[in-house]
Amino acid sequence: KVTIAASNQDVVDNSDIVCISVVPSIMDQVLEEIAFRKDHQVISFVSTASIEELEQHVAFPAKTAVFRAIPMPPIAKRRGPFVLHPSPQCTENQNDNNVKLLFDPLGTVIEVQHEEDLKVLMATASLMAPFYNIMTQALEWMTGQGFSSSKEGTKYIASLFKALAEDAMDLSFSGGPKSFRDITKASQTPGGLNEQNLRSLDERGFYSIMKKSLSEILDRVKGGGKR
Repeated sequence: KVTIAASNQDVVDNSDIVCISVVPSIMDQVLEEIAFRKDHQVISFVSTASIEELEQHVAFPAKTAVFRAIPMPPIAKRRGPFVLHPSPQCTENQNDNNVKLLFDPLGTVIEVQHEEDLKVLMATASLMAPFYNIMTQALEWMTGQGFSSSKEGTKYIASLFKALAEDAMDLSFSGGPKSFRDITKASQTPGGLNEQNLRSLDERGFYSIMKKSLSEILDRVKGGGKR
């Protein structure tokens, strides 16, 4: 059942868990008009707002549970990571368990205890568009080599990358590779095509450039880098 409230304050007054989902530019204005209870659990989806900034808007910062949450787009299909960062107060009072249970059905909840770790994950999420572009470039290369069906090529690449991602998700299983480095090694036959392509990309600086780009993104997330 969906109930339309008369105001934001009315929503908060009738809620135990409050989700803040506004653009950063109007967050201060919106939250200044709301009074929170000390028993509220406040979850922020505002990407740039720190726990400290959020607590300044909460009436009882010493007792109110405040979380930062970063859902990725695939969450709309109940896939992928849902990053959750509880304030120290949440962990002390064990308030994070209820919130984790709330979001568990949406995907894979990744809980981090340090805000700096959250920023690293936000920067790593910028690999999404490059990932899709690798698929795009591979398909364009295939058609450039005379591959006759773009539709079948799309299905092939999507199916291949899905299978590889699922293999990576199985790393925790016993008897197989234990890390991404292990699964990389296991995917190569000595003198084979994968070994050649990996070496070729590495020698051309592909992976070094990727790490450098991630560092630049992290600088931006922390507020000191270029856009």
